[in-house]
Amino acid sequence: TFVASNIYWNPTGVIFQLEWIPLLLNSDRAAFQARIRKEVPQFQIFAFQGSNRVERPLNYSSLYFPITYASPRMDSLLGLDLNDDVEGPSIFRAFESGLPASSGLFDARVTDPILIQEFRGFNKLMGIYFPLYTTING
Repeated sequence: TFVASNIYWNPTGVIFQLEWIPLLLNSDRAAFQARIRKEVPQFQIFAFQGSNRVERPLNYSSLYFPITYASPRMDSLLGLDLNDDVEGPSIFRAFESGLPASSGLFDARVTDPILIQEFRGFNKLMGIYFPLYTTING
């Protein structure tokens, strides 16, 4: 809860959550999930279909962008694959340019009562993506 709930980093309360969303190759998925499950045993890569969590099948995509860590921690979102029509294009734009990119406003895509409570009234969201990676050339 360090960043999003800290009055000095988020004095107006507009930052809902900070997340770590790695680029995950399909070929690395099994090992990645096994490593994360040591800390979060129920971790799986999934998408929402309505209010239901649906696990992404193996080989669903060549790339995934799963929420892996979040502050404040929200286990119900860990594993959510953001390689979708809503946030995926902005993440790819940041990845390809090496510069921050924004998704613009979108509706929170949850109807589960527990998640609605965790979202604390946030129903419009916007993602801002900062690529943090190194290339083969440094």
